[in-house]
Amino acid sequence: FLPGFLLIAGLLPWWHVVSRAAPAHHAIAGMNAAVVGLLVAALYTPVFTSSVFTPRDMGIVFAAWSLLGLWRTPPIVVLGGCLAATVVPAWLAG
Repeated sequence: FLPGFLLIAGLLPWWHVVSRAAPAHHAIAGMNAAVVGLLVAALYTPVFTSSVFTPRDMGIVFAAWSLLGLWRTPPIVVLGGCLAATVVPAWLAG
């Protein structure tokens, strides 16, 4: 991480000037898009494909996404709800 930290430390005093230049602005937008793409790929391949198997699992994912994204519910509450939605039915089934 040291090269990235050094780059940030060296660029920070001039960040406002650099980020307002058109070529740098477009490059920053491209880097942001690339990072979002990598994060989505990292979420899908190991996490989604190894944990969502049934429509019930997909319902839990959709409910959690809705609570986080639409209603801005605190993540710890969403985590507790996902845990309850997963463990309680298994516990009741015996």
